[in-house]
Amino acid sequence: MQSPNNPESPAAIDDGLDDTVWVSPIMNASVIQKHYMPPEIDDDFKKLSDLFIRNRRGKALPEDSFPNTYYWMKPGKRYSNPGHLMYCDIPIISAKCADVLRTVNLGRTSLYPVNLMDADRKTPIPGTYFSINFGETKRSVIIEKSEVRLRYDQYGATDKRKPNSLCINSSALKGPDLWIDDTIQLCVFMTGRLVRALRKAKLDRLFEPVPCVIDD
Repeated sequence: MQSPNNPESPAAIDDGLDDTVWVSPIMNASVIQKHYMPPEIDDDFKKLSDLFIRNRRGKALPEDSFPNTYYWMKPGKRYSNPGHLMYCDIPIISAKCADVLRTVNLGRTSLYPVNLMDADRKTPIPGTYFSINFGETKRSVIIEKSEVRLRYDQYGATDKRKPNSLCINSSALKGPDLWIDDTIQLCVFMTGRLVRALRKAKLDRLFEPVPCVIDD
């Protein structure tokens, strides 16, 4: 039994994260781009493009909608260590990162196993990896109080790395800890509970989360 004075004890945690919401730019390819692509990219790009768009908008989709294999796109060069998080039009995470996400409320968001292969499409790259299907949405951003610009049928954050640039309705603190607001382009939102879990695993810097303002 953990002592109430043990900082690892949930009762002793007072880091101010419980009532916070954070935004992550992991949908931005320039942040964590790794050169892996699914074989299907050669055969049915339109179908894959539709999948990418639906996932970015938080649509819960079955596992067979997603590629189960990705291959390294730099023939002649040794593949780089995939690491714990990469972006290949759909975020791919390591088993360690998946274990962290499973400690919080994911709702209908799913983690589907994928295989990573070298450029020869035959040699497996060691490790266990998963693609993320974002299956939860919340209309959480208060547009009139946020720094956004309208782009086509969605708003875009003017700077996803600027703290407190997005204002979030306090109702977003309820329910799943990871979600998409389908009115905002290329943003992934998470509660302080998830940020805490990522920090404990020393994975939070990969997601580059920045705090949002909470309002009613």
